Amino acid sequence: KIQQAIELQDRIIEQAKRLKKSLMQKLFTEGLYGEEQKETEIGLIPKSWEVVRLGDYLELIKNGITKKQNKEGIGLPVTRIETISEGIIDVTKVGYINSLTPKEIEKYSLKIGDILFSHINSEPHLGKSAIYTGNPPTLIHGMNLLLIRTKKERLDPFFLNNLFNWYRLRGIFIGIASRAVNQSSINQGKMKNLLIPLPSLEEQKQIAHILSVVDKKIEVEQKRKQVLKALFKTMLHKLMSGEIRLKEV
Repeated sequence: KIQQAIELQDRIIEQAKRLKKSLMQKLFTEGLYGEEQKETEIGLIPKSWEVVRLGDYLELIKNGITKKQNKEGIGLPVTRIETISEGIIDVTKVGYINSLTPKEIEKYSLKIGDILFSHINSEPHLGKSAIYTGNPPTLIHGMNLLLIRTKKERLDPFFLNNLFNWYRLRGIFIGIASRAVNQSSINQGKMKNLLIPLPSLEEQKQIAHILSVVDKKIEVEQKRKQVLKALFKTMLHKLMSGEIRLKEV
């Protein structure tokens, strides 16, 4: 029964992910208002939108600190590639650095709205991104992830993070990457020259809000799945050890 419930959760999660993909297709090509579209160098977009160079709308793009990390929880948490592997900042998958100066802490601490972008990775994971929302309160930007900070008065970071998700699904990042044997990479120059569709700031925020509702749904269902998996593991142990008898179940 527990396994069946886990399988049901998998189907619910997959349906929610398909819904998000369909929504991104619609919102990033048709916009919110069903207005007439125009053909551009990046495909069809609403007539009132612009096509702009990403670098012109960024406050900052940079690599992270390269100091040695530890996994013992000593010092301040620092991001690793694994930290954003699921498209969110997973605080259980960070490293730690215990020898930072106040200047380094100030320079490399993430700010709310900062996007972490996987620019060096194997092809299936290249282009994954996550946005920092303040948890944990102090998080250091580590190596092998680009930090992208937008000019928020012109480009909403939550809109951009969702656009990155859409671009990755479409294979845009693979298309601009330099490829090696086991991994691919995208340099800062290519990211700055990336062309993106740009609606008004208000429409950006509305689109980001719509997609965040679906993200929340996916997050809730994934947590339910984890609870069920933990229950299965516990029940299996209790049954095999005789702590619980089958007739009691």
